[in-house]
Order: sequence, then C-alpha cells, then structure tokens
Amino acid sequence: MRRLRGKLTYANVVSTILLAGMLAGGGAYAATKIGPNGIRKNAVRSKHVKNGGIKAIDLDPTGLPVATAWAEITPGGGVRASFGMSEGAVTHPTNPYPAGIYCINVPAQNASVSPGHAADGIGFPQAILLSRASLTDEGISPDVYGCATETPWVVITVAASSLKNTYFQILLH
Repeated sequence: MRRLRGKLTYANVVSTILLAGMLAGGGAYAATKIGPNGIRKNAVRSKHVKNGGIKAIDLDPTGLPVATAWAEITPGGGVRASFGMSEGAVTHPTNPYPAGIYCINVPAQNASVSPGHAADGIGFPQAILLSRASLTDEGISPDVYGCATETPWVVITVAASSLKNTYFQILLH
C-alpha cells in the first residue's frame, strides 16, 4: 500500500477521473447526437443484429407488402397450395369462355400473378390480372367474364395466343 500511495499524485487521480468521465459521457453524447442520417447506408448488416432482434412492427409498413393470401391454382380452378385462401375463393366459369378465366374472391389492396410452367402442347402460358376497379374504369363488369359482379380479381390465362386452362400463382397483399 505504501508503494501505491507514493505514486498517487494529484495529476494521476484527476487524469483517471477525467478519462472515466470521457469514456462514459462520450458514449452518452454520441447516442443523443447520432440520428438516422448519421449512419452510412448499408452499414448495419445481418451480422450486427441479434437473431429475433427486429420484429415486423419495427419495419416501415409501407415498404413491406404483407401477404393477406397466396395460392397456386390448378388448371381446373382448384387451390393446390395456399395461405389465407380457401377452395371456395376461386371459381372457374366456363360460360361465356370455355377456358382460361378464373375469378378470385379474396379482397386485397394489391395483387400479383405469375404463370405456371409450360405444359405439353400449349407453350409457355401468360397470366393477366385484372382488378374490379380497373375493369370498372374501362366500363366493364367482371360478369362479362362469367364472374360475379363483386369479384375483386379476374385472372386470364393465355398460351399460344388463345385462352387456356393452366397453373398459376397469385399473391394478394
């Protein structure tokens, strides 16, 4: 203890106290002064975030579409795989068109559709998505396609330049 007491000077004690204060206070100062624009874009990576540390509520809801329903539809209008969509949500009218028309009865703000795989003899299919709102803007009702008037979405599948029944996937969000 005598050896230590001999080396304790006013300057040593004050510099140690100041160093501890700077380390503690500097972190607190930085935490209050760094805002959202103070961090470079893409500076925070996955390795910097603890697993489960970010929840969906933490993300901007306008930047991340949340699926309300998804389904893979069979050529006959059946639902082969789905989330939030039942078999009854899809109808496949045969009047007035014998093929390629599907009525999707799931309300959603937006939707996207992708065609299924190429089938023998029909080439690579296309899937066209029409909303009730866009049809109404054109002065057309979904019932023109054999769908109920209140049907929110109509999908038309085409292959080799004609209406064909085929697989497709639809995402509603």
